[in-house]
Amino acid sequence: MQLAAAHKASGAAFTRARPAARPARAAAPKTVCMASSMQFIKGIEEPTIPEVKLTRSRDGSSGTATFVFQNPAIFEASSELGDITGLYMIDDEGTIQTVDVQAKFVNGKPDKIECKYVMRSSFEWDRFMRFMERYAEDKGLGFQKKLRRGLAFYGSGTRVERVAAKLLAGQPVKAFTIGGSVTRGAGASSPGRNFPSRFFDFLNATFPHREHVLQNKGIGASTSGIFSVCAEALIPPDADLVVAEFTFNEPGDQPFTSPQRRGFEQLLRKLARLPGAPAVVVLHHYAWWFCHGDGVKGGLYYRPAEAQFATLAQYYDMPSPSVRDAVWPLMQAGIPPFKVSHVLKKGQTSPAGVELPVAEPGTEGQYFFYDKVHPSDMGHQVMAELLAGVVLQAVDRVLAQQEAAGTAGTAGAAGAAGAAGAAGGSTSSSRLDRPRGAELPPPMIPGNADVPTTLCAMQEDFKPFARAMQGFSYRPERPDAATFVDQKWGYTGESPGDWVELQLSTVDGAAGDAGGGGGDKATVFLGYLRSYEDMGQARVQCVSGCTCATTTFNASWKQKVSLTQMHQLKVSQHPKCRIRVTIAQAGAGKGGGSKVQLNAVMVAHFPVVIDQRIAGEAGGMRADNG
Repeated sequence: MQLAAAHKASGAAFTRARPAARPARAAAPKTVCMASSMQFIKGIEEPTIPEVKLTRSRDGSSGTATFVFQNPAIFEASSELGDITGLYMIDDEGTIQTVDVQAKFVNGKPDKIECKYVMRSSFEWDRFMRFMERYAEDKGLGFQKKLRRGLAFYGSGTRVERVAAKLLAGQPVKAFTIGGSVTRGAGASSPGRNFPSRFFDFLNATFPHREHVLQNKGIGASTSGIFSVCAEALIPPDADLVVAEFTFNEPGDQPFTSPQRRGFEQLLRKLARLPGAPAVVVLHHYAWWFCHGDGVKGGLYYRPAEAQFATLAQYYDMPSPSVRDAVWPLMQAGIPPFKVSHVLKKGQTSPAGVELPVAEPGTEGQYFFYDKVHPSDMGHQVMAELLAGVVLQAVDRVLAQQEAAGTAGTAGAAGAAGAAGAAGGSTSSSRLDRPRGAELPPPMIPGNADVPTTLCAMQEDFKPFARAMQGFSYRPERPDAATFVDQKWGYTGESPGDWVELQLSTVDGAAGDAGGGGGDKATVFLGYLRSYEDMGQARVQCVSGCTCATTTFNASWKQKVSLTQMHQLKVSQHPKCRIRVTIAQAGAGKGGGSKVQLNAVMVAHFPVVIDQRIAGEAGGMRADNG
């Protein structure tokens, strides 16, 4: 059996993540041991909970556990208690020991301890997994129970088990994450600690392959409306797995027939219809302080957006892991590291007016949120482990099928069959065969037709569409950010009268060349940054080739968040449509400035839904313009 026990401890099973700030020393080691404990000196329990990473050979004959104890208590106590002699993992069955223990130093001072335990047989692996289960339960981490509670819906598993079969067969996969600022990694102390990076690390460590394609396609300050238009441009046609995380970014008080819900369904359908028929996972982030109402100032369990997104996930047979379902009871009880009473960022006030205190130095690892919206390292870790739990449940089910077919422990006949099916091969009528996009059910929301898009240009693809400008320039909004996406590049002007002209084709290629124009209208969406400080208002008009009514948009509002919004206009079809955006006047927000940034353009020839409302509006945020 290749990975029979991997699900019992993938990564650090709901363990404490390292805080961004350097904490004070942990509490002193205890001489009274629990039913299970980790010790550096026999008889002295180490209270610091480590991060744990596991790897295992494909045939199950060996494996390695790597422990990282950040700032362990033994650093303070070893001078009194004696030298560190190894790592001892003690439970009712006895002791597991490793002497591969190394202290790491920063600026000459001890910072962390790294340990490795090598398992050279399936017996040693199983023994170690039993210890980890006991240790997790004794520490209140309860990995398996929280994963089961957090997987709100698994469904038939047809598509995700096809991905699991490819992994078990030793084949590479292409996995992508899409979403807003949480997916981009907001709140994490470093890019490697956001949930996409942690999830991809899990895939690489558990199913290593040099040809895996694992990419985070999240775009800060965006909603699902942008992705519903640009899904085909952002996700390659042969994707195997797509994680969609938009629950917080969408208003929570909309009926299913609203434009916002129709747009989200269109996104799910576009993803599911990609030629590779990928497994789509609908992941739910939970923002405690934005879930208020009905007499509570935070932590309202029944946030409508999640309930409705989960319904859509069930309709389309898409797994739906939920942060709320997994750890809400621990948040509500104030159990570290899931406490919500404090955040790590200063100056945070919830929509209900609650001033959120900042965690004391040395206690950062106890709290789930970095600010009033975004998860801390701990929160990102939980999201990654929920995704890992979906994959590992699929792995378990595929392995069970292999055992039933008498193929377990081989190269994975069922896995190979499923992988061949995913590539379009003709293997069998197995449930792991590739489902066809045409087999999708009709839209759940009545009349919500599938929407093709003829143009989607954002990020660096947007730059060539500006053909003339005065006062505008192509530059980043956040030049010090680590990546191109996080830097938020676009064409920016700052004074009334500044203008930029975009040239694009609004012709419906599917209907043939519209010649000199006329004919049916196209819908053009201009992406612009909407923020709370120094933003202005702009006028939009067609100046050559195509025709359209002159319209305006306001890039300013009072909410202390920045989002990419879409300005919609109806335009006649023309191969060289030229659209001018001119800064008209200052906005009414803080600073009284006139800045306008354009960062995307999209064209469609059918009705398209773009969410024009701010994320979390149902939690008390309103799209005030003035």
